[in-house]
Amino acid sequence: MSDKPPDDFSLMVWCPLIPIESLSEFRGNKTELESIARYFDDWRASMENKGVVGANLGELLDRIRILMINVGIACGTNRTVALRIQSILTNSLRVKAIELVSRIYGSDEAIKKPLMRFFIQVRFTRDTDPIEEFHNMPASVFGQPSDDESVTKSTVDHAIECATNILKRLLTRLLSPDPWGF
Repeated sequence: MSDKPPDDFSLMVWCPLIPIESLSEFRGNKTELESIARYFDDWRASMENKGVVGANLGELLDRIRILMINVGIACGTNRTVALRIQSILTNSLRVKAIELVSRIYGSDEAIKKPLMRFFIQVRFTRDTDPIEEFHNMPASVFGQPSDDESVTKSTVDHAIECATNILKRLLTRLLSPDPWGF
């Protein structure tokens, strides 16, 4: 019996920002993973004094976008790795958001449909106006007849409030030392 590990064994760098099931994709990117872990810790520290209470939808999306920018900076010249990690993070955030929408607003189709549409389409890596995204949704998404062109301000405001609550939960989760948990 040898104390030497098998040839295909390699130590991974722990990078809590990347979900554990996706971490093995980055075996050859130890430097980038170490850098991302540092940038993630720095981002968490910079967000420590920025509470989620009172933050609006745009501010919360900006905080996530800043994290995505930090991933790009951390990867330096390896754009392929940066884009892959941003894609994994976007997909993971999208899945968690949709799970939360289904769990919290599962029986309320009038709010569930616009929230689902928003979180399926939102681009976490781009600066967008989330309020405009809701205003541009067709009335049928809000459960109103498709010939009714106007969606009431209170309906849109309620959808924005619900989306903000979902993002607050996601951001709180991202701010934890292990955002994806076991």
